[in-house]
Amino acid sequence: MSKSVVRSRKVPLRLVAGLSVLIVAACGPSTPPPVATPPVAARPDPLRDGDAAFQAEEYAIAARAYRRGLEDAGSAPGPERVLYRLAMIYALPGSPVQNLEESRRYLGQLVAAYPDADGAVAVQALWSLHSTAESLESTISSLRDDIALLEADSLARSAEITDLHATLTSLQEELAATLAELDKLRAIDLGRRRE
Repeated sequence: MSKSVVRSRKVPLRLVAGLSVLIVAACGPSTPPPVATPPVAARPDPLRDGDAAFQAEEYAIAARAYRRGLEDAGSAPGPERVLYRLAMIYALPGSPVQNLEESRRYLGQLVAAYPDADGAVAVQALWSLHSTAESLESTISSLRDDIALLEADSLARSAEITDLHATLTSLQEELAATLAELDKLRAIDLGRRRE
């Protein structure tokens, strides 16, 4: 045999051997598909949760979230905003968790730690308005009590006036009767003098 014939036979044998290895590898034990790892749960953001609850007027939930935010030292946008929102939540008249002492406490913390913060100024204004409202409510309550007393006094005086009017009418009737009797007596007396 010639060298060219041997060489041409070696090439197909190599090709067949390479294909056999590929086929065996493809048919062999397969590697399992990669297991999908569950996404890492997002770390809870108490400030975002508090803001969402605050916007929804769920003040009790917002207060809990903001208090958690205060405990988280690395939270943004900063504790002054959290203190501001907590002071507002506890000061709002419509809040189911209204607690003026808690509001004062958070306000005190805000003003002491961040006296120039926008929230401190706003909460001080809110607190001033709230104090004014409380003062006005007290004044209104006092005036309502005065009105009730005056109405009771007015009713008593009205009853007294009615009684006095009845007495006056009775006295006028008695006077009219007395004058009529007096006229009769005069007539009798004049009649006797003429006789």
